[in-house]
Amino acid sequence: MKSQFLLGLFLFLILGKGFASEPVYPVWLIPDSLKENANVVIRFDDFSVDISNNYNAYISNRYAVTILNSRGDDHAEFLAPYDKLAKLSSFSIRIYDANGQLLEDVKSKEVQDYSAIPGFSLYQDTRVKYYKPSIRKYPFTMVISYQYTLNGYSQLPRWQPQSSPDMAIEKAVFTLSMPEENQVKWLEKNMPNERTERRDGKIITCTWEINRLAAFKPEFMQPYMKDVLPVVLVAPLDFNLEGYKGNMETWESYGLWANQLLEGKNNLPEETQIKMRELIAGSADTIEMVRRIYQYMQQHTRYVSIQLGIGGFQPFDAETVDRVGYGDCKALTNYTKSLMEAVQIPAVYNLVRAGDEASRIITGFPSQQFNHVILSVPLANDTLWLECTNQDMPFAYLGTFTDNRRALAITDNGGVLVRTKSYEADSNLICTKATFHVDADGNCNADFDICYNGLQYDEVFGFIHADAENQRKWLIDEFYIPNSELTDYAVTNLPGLTPQAKLKVNFEINRYGVKSGKRMFVALNPVDAFPDIPAREEERRFDIELRESYIHTDSIVFKLPAGYRIEYLPPQVELSSDFGQFSAKVEQANGMVIYHRCLKVVEGRYDVSTYNEFYDFYSKIVKSDKAKLVLTSSDL
Repeated sequence: MKSQFLLGLFLFLILGKGFASEPVYPVWLIPDSLKENANVVIRFDDFSVDISNNYNAYISNRYAVTILNSRGDDHAEFLAPYDKLAKLSSFSIRIYDANGQLLEDVKSKEVQDYSAIPGFSLYQDTRVKYYKPSIRKYPFTMVISYQYTLNGYSQLPRWQPQSSPDMAIEKAVFTLSMPEENQVKWLEKNMPNERTERRDGKIITCTWEINRLAAFKPEFMQPYMKDVLPVVLVAPLDFNLEGYKGNMETWESYGLWANQLLEGKNNLPEETQIKMRELIAGSADTIEMVRRIYQYMQQHTRYVSIQLGIGGFQPFDAETVDRVGYGDCKALTNYTKSLMEAVQIPAVYNLVRAGDEASRIITGFPSQQFNHVILSVPLANDTLWLECTNQDMPFAYLGTFTDNRRALAITDNGGVLVRTKSYEADSNLICTKATFHVDADGNCNADFDICYNGLQYDEVFGFIHADAENQRKWLIDEFYIPNSELTDYAVTNLPGLTPQAKLKVNFEINRYGVKSGKRMFVALNPVDAFPDIPAREEERRFDIELRESYIHTDSIVFKLPAGYRIEYLPPQVELSSDFGQFSAKVEQANGMVIYHRCLKVVEGRYDVSTYNEFYDFYSKIVKSDKAKLVLTSSDL
């Protein structure tokens, strides 16, 4: 009887609906093929955008994401910005264990709600709902849903369900609905399936679907992830944002809308206009006039991130910046433009996609693809580009943040695609000269003289403006030499149209030369060696992308210890390819060894078919950079 009772109870607990609810996205249902290389699996993602006739839109998203391990924690969060134009009408968050049983139904009071720009209450316009669970028992699944109402728009959300290579997709669906009289446009990239389209009266509905998309391993020197993952970009044709009507069929028409937002924003106090006239007095050189005004702006303003005005697209006016002394990129650029125009120097407000890791804009898809604003000043034979948000930035220098990319110049006649300043390889130079005094025990005193030019100035820009403690930390990390002690350093900053910095550093190094019996092994490339590259990929998936052209040259003199002679000098290396050139050679003279090295990298996107050539080129550089000088003691 007892055994029958226990068996009946067991079956009741397993099968009875009164004790266990039906599992929600249990982990055992994930195909093994989707677990490979994955830290996160999107079980289901249903995303929709509904366009209305009155330039409003409704966004709905319900998705389930399984976090397989701690490396997927960054995807275990709910982050929803909102403002008066994008209202978050509802949301819900539920968390389930590996068996699909409910762990937590997150209450609204558990979700943080904070300003996206704390500390500047006068200009708060955007808030954020944020939640991240404290669960550390893996795997677990979050089921999240939310709805937005867009009260006018100039941009629409992109659909990119696979947001990183460690994410696999079971199923994801994107539905775009729009009235026939208010259509939007879209651009598909890297989509595995064709979209479907249907009409119901005057409503057009497009659907994209992704099934069983595996995670993958990133590849060495591949294009940006945003450029290789499946994505559907959506943008309006006609739109209306807070009464500002616009059209996005062409860059010209989009620029006309953006130019509306600048109207009446160039007002300056008369006293400031007088200051500008006094500031440039006595100079007939336009570049010098622009320099003085730019440096005045740097000295009298500071950058503050502000998302305010027409969805964050309209700057506040020049008079306000002049009065309060701060602004965001839009406001500071508009302010500097107004200062220039006060003395009849034409300047142009430019939208740009900024960031060292930012993918370039898609020029064939006119739309809001920008995240920053910079200023340009056209000259007779050149254009000066000005970054207005950094008070320490050298005059007319952009750096890797905005160099060599398409920008949209906003003019009275509309938008014009232009290219920001490009710094050629010959001007992007790090030149290292060093002398190593090696003694009989392998210890040495090392003096470095390094010059950073062009975009390579970015490498040392932060160091130049850091305090002494952080400068020392940077030097120790940058010049990582085991058993070394930083004894002295000095830096000279030489800003110019192509900035330059010179750095002198001294190290005392113990056992730099490694002794083994009568031999001493001395590394020839102490700080500039090319890092090891990943193992050769059997089946390369992506093209190769080198994002910057530059030249690194090294000339290192090793003064050898008395009682030692040279046993081995590495052979000369000469490499040439489409990706760049490399050379290394060693000379000896008067008790010294001189190591010469030069690496030139040529930016570009190279077809995947060239991968083996690319791999061989860099493998030979790595091998050469590991070369050692071998000395033999004549006393043993």
